[in-house]
Amino acid sequence: MSDAAIEMATKFRDLLKAERIRRRISQVNLAKRVNRSRKWLSDFERGVIDPSFVTLIGLALELDVKIEFSASDEIQ
Repeated sequence: MSDAAIEMATKFRDLLKAERIRRRISQVNLAKRVNRSRKWLSDFERGVIDPSFVTLIGLALELDVKIEFSASDEIQ
């Protein structure tokens, strides 16, 4: 994986975690909403695992995080 892809993935992961915290949603609550365990969500937020694209979309939807893709593949 390219450095740019890793950087974008890291930023998106950090954005999702920050939004979860901002909304005061517990890891347990959010994990249940996307059919995962609290440990899975914790591992994701710490960068231990790479979730599927479908799971990332599910997390973004649950947190009402907008995802936009541009021709240069940047996530905004």
